[in-house]
Amino acid sequence: MRPWLLRLTEELAARLGVRVLHRRSHPGPPPSGDDSWTNVPADETGKPDLSKFDRPAEFYYGVLVEYGEYMAASAREDNAERWTEGARWWNRRVMAEWGLIARGAESIPYALKLLSSREPDNRSAGSAALSEIGKQPGVVQSMIGALDLETEIEARDTMIQSLGRLKDRDAIPKLAEIIRASDKDGDTRWTAIEALGVIVRRRFLKLPDPAAAAAEWLEKHGYN
Repeated sequence: MRPWLLRLTEELAARLGVRVLHRRSHPGPPPSGDDSWTNVPADETGKPDLSKFDRPAEFYYGVLVEYGEYMAASAREDNAERWTEGARWWNRRVMAEWGLIARGAESIPYALKLLSSREPDNRSAGSAALSEIGKQPGVVQSMIGALDLETEIEARDTMIQSLGRLKDRDAIPKLAEIIRASDKDGDTRWTAIEALGVIVRRRFLKLPDPAAAAAEWLEKHGYN
């Protein structure tokens, strides 16, 4: 993990009152034959009972990392055993993603780590988890508080992107502040414009003048 992202993860974890382990290995899935943690009852839509995910966010993060490694190895090797285990791995992956969602704000540092992964499945899981976690109370406010304290440009840009993925309109005033600030890094402003577009479902970056279009939208909707 890059140093700035590690520091960002540590700061978020500290603000959210959770612990991040400093080690290269991951807890990963449970031992072979022990998939009992995936046996969670679901409603008629297929959504599992989130109250049943009682393991720490770190555990579910580890399962997703292991799944990404499994997928990468499967793509490299013609290994029949790997492919026959595919359904089991997929079930773990799905339930681990729900596990991150269930753990709420505790999972944000781990979802951010997944977003930086080289494995597409991990990035997808991190993005999906953030989108769902953002619907829970207090999460966006915690992210904004962490953003206010962050000074490193690359770290700020990642946090702004995450606010967009959370898709909560409570983040719009902070994004508006960044978009209008003349002293902000140019890339940071463009990242904020893109994040605003994700939240309000507007493709500002596709327009001839994205900054003007975003500013016009903000004024029209009362974000003065």
